[in-house]
This record gives sequence, C-alpha cells and structure tokens, in this order.
Amino acid sequence: MGIFVIITYILFGIFLFIILNFLNKKYNLTLIEYISFSLIFMFLVASIYSKSSNIYLIIIFEFIANIAYTTYLKEENFFKYKKTIIMYIILIILGFIINQEVINKNNILLDSKDIKLIIWLLIILFLYNFSKTNEIKYSSDKFEEEKTSINDNEYIITNYAKLKNKYKDVIKINKSLTNIVYAGMIYLNYLRPNFLRKIDYFKFKLNGKKRKLGIMQIESIKMIDDVESIETSITSIEKINTKLIKKNIKKKEITKEIIKQYYKNYDTDEIIKIYEIITKFNED
Repeated sequence: MGIFVIITYILFGIFLFIILNFLNKKYNLTLIEYISFSLIFMFLVASIYSKSSNIYLIIIFEFIANIAYTTYLKEENFFKYKKTIIMYIILIILGFIINQEVINKNNILLDSKDIKLIIWLLIILFLYNFSKTNEIKYSSDKFEEEKTSINDNEYIITNYAKLKNKYKDVIKINKSLTNIVYAGMIYLNYLRPNFLRKIDYFKFKLNGKKRKLGIMQIESIKMIDDVESIETSITSIEKINTKLIKKNIKKKEITKEIIKQYYKNYDTDEIIKIYEIITKFNED
C-alpha cells in the first residue's frame, strides 16, 4: 500500500468525520445510525475507488480525526465517553470483517451475485427510513456527550488519597472547605487530566490567549501551574464562605451553596456527591 493510497484514506476519513459531525449536530444520531452511516460511506468509497483492499482504514482515520477534534478544538477528554469508545471498537471490527469478507471478494459492486443485492437494498432501506423520520429513536444509545459522572467510589477515594498526599501542604484551611477543594479537584482532574493540561500549557505558550489552566481550571491571562490554580481556588472559596456565614445560612447548607456558586459552570451535583464520599471516608 503506497503513500498516495494512505493519504487518500486519510482524506476520506476526514471527509467522513465532517459528514458524521454535520449529521450528528442536525439529527442527533444514535450509535446505530453512526455505525450505519460509517459503513455505508465505506461501501460507497469501495464501489468507486479501485484501491480499496484496506478500505476499513477510513474508519480508523475518522476515529483519529474525532479524537483530534475533541482534544484540540473542543478541549475535552475524548476517552471519558465510554459508549463512544465501545461504538468505535464495534465499528472498526465490523469494518474489518466487511472489508475482508465482502469488499475484498468483489461482492460490493452491483453485479449478479446475491450478496451485493442484499447489501444495497439494506442501504437504500436505511437511508429511506432515516430521511423519512429524521431520527430513529434508541433512547439508551444516543451518540451524544454523556453527562460526566464518576460512578467508581474506589476511583474517587484513590485519587483523593493521591491528591491529598501531593497537595496537603498547599491546602491549609478548615476541614469542610478542604474537602470542597478536593472534591472539585477530583472532578476537574477527571474532566481535564494531566496530559490535556499539558496541551493547554503548550497552546498558551503559542498564542498567550486567556484560557483555563491548572488542575482547578482557573481562567488566566498568565501562566499558572497546578499549585497556583489551587491557591486561587482556595481564595475564592473562602470569600464565598465568608459571605454565606454573614448571611446566617445554616452550616449544613453552606457547603452545598459554596459548591453551587464556585463550581457553577460544572455538574455541581456530581461534585457534591464526591464531597460526600470523601467526607464519609474521613469519618470512618
């Protein structure tokens, strides 16, 4: 397989990603639809492109394009979307099997063999159904951004222990506020792990534009590291705590209110859940 063929596959993969991204924004594709459109595209390319012996590589290059788009443009952790990862594993396996068993045996082009008729009829039927309904509902399988939730208590406690050991000399405030900082840190570190934060630092060095930096994701116009982001968060959280105390808000409600105010741009229910887990861990 020559370099020209590989470049062609890469371009087809990028084109497929653009098509799927457009369809997903417009119709909110299900996982099944996403897989179906990917395989249909692979069939169509195989029917017009003579060098299609490894046509399943288009799907792999589309996968890579999606990772790059999510990581560098959307600045999110692509690998937190578990359903999407599983979908791509299934899609790549299906693509490879179809590539080997159908396309490489010359069963894809419209000829006299029965298999080509079955495949093309299924494609036509799927496209007709999709165009008619605009959306086939499989509510449990939506290809969309999943709500970020850490359902593994062991993960929370393990990371709490690691972060506490690393930053115990930085976080020197009362216990309830300390746990608020750690809860947010665990959540934000899950959303934006270290390798993505390194990308943030690299981008900042390139253009110097204001962006979120550090483990606490502080929006800054200057370079700040994880420790400085934690110190900035502590200052803000203490200010909110002081204001709430002056308002005579009940002690039990202050914690949740601080989280709701400080982490208002994130899933505060999730952060409250993490706070409760690490607080209970400390009490046991």
